[in-house]
Amino acid sequence: MAKAGQQQSAFSRVQHFDLLRVLAIVAVVMLHVSITEWHDLTPDNPRWDDLAVFGSFLRYCVPVFFMISGALFLDPKRDVTWRSLFRRSIPRLLLLYAFWSLFYATLEVYGPGAAGI
Repeated sequence: MAKAGQQQSAFSRVQHFDLLRVLAIVAVVMLHVSITEWHDLTPDNPRWDDLAVFGSFLRYCVPVFFMISGALFLDPKRDVTWRSLFRRSIPRLLLLYAFWSLFYATLEVYGPGAAGI
């Protein structure tokens, strides 16, 4: 509830989505930390099994982010039309995809350990 003199934002925050985001962020960090050591081990090492099981319990994080995005995007209170979808959302996603594709392609060619051209 907004206090006197404050405006409520157009999209109020959903607290359980925030909690899910925090849990998913922690899981992403833990997954990346565990996977760096996992790549250095051989499959016959017992530590490899432990890290594989640990990592598999943390794999829920990416689907949680997609489900939160879908729930917020498909909210019945939000007015989404084909026109707004093609004018705002899709160009924004394509721009981000192009940027990160170029970034990682450049990193692959010129980054550390790259073969170069």
